[in-house]
Amino acid sequence: MQILSDACESLLQASQVGTVMISAEPAFASRWLRRKITKFSEQFPKIECFLRSDWQVPDIVEDKVDIVIHFDERIQRMQAEKTHLFPIDGFPACAPSLYDKIDFSNGPNDFLKLPIIHDNGRHIWHQWLTEYADGVDKWSDGKVLSDLALTIDAAVDGEGVFLADKIICKRELENGLLKPIDHRTSRCTWYSVATQDNVDQNSPTMTFRNWLLAEVKHRFPDIEKV
Repeated sequence: MQILSDACESLLQASQVGTVMISAEPAFASRWLRRKITKFSEQFPKIECFLRSDWQVPDIVEDKVDIVIHFDERIQRMQAEKTHLFPIDGFPACAPSLYDKIDFSNGPNDFLKLPIIHDNGRHIWHQWLTEYADGVDKWSDGKVLSDLALTIDAAVDGEGVFLADKIICKRELENGLLKPIDHRTSRCTWYSVATQDNVDQNSPTMTFRNWLLAEVKHRFPDIEKV
């Protein structure tokens, strides 16, 4: 029976035809999803995926988008079917040039003498400081950039400390472009996926969505969908 099931799945992958228009938050699109789409296309060669990088969440109906992947707080405003993908847990990180200026003998929060960078508002830093450096109002300082991708680039260029994560910032951390300063994390947000209501379960849209959820489950088996 397993052999028959595998054969049917292989036949579906080889024969299913269609297109999927995907809109995703810029950092997620460039640093994670793009590579996943390449993998998906190898398994489903006749399903064509078009990836848009959008900071503003599109209207899933009027803009003719099949799938939207963005921060959960933005996804929740949509009239659509919604599912969590994975969370973003942030910790302070910076370029090596800034890291070398920190005097850890003065305590774990000596890095707060450095400039900090914010992603689309000051609330995430405010949250981290409230959890781990209560009474420190550093969150009210520093430049605010419009999206996470810009913030990562600015941090790599040595412009300040920001709250990195192990998923979206994986490449920069592994290549030494960013160095963790403090491993204490704060839950920043979730990435979530949305599709139009009542989409055909056998459509290319649902094939991609279900494949992506399976990839996330395989990659992060311990994530609780809260």
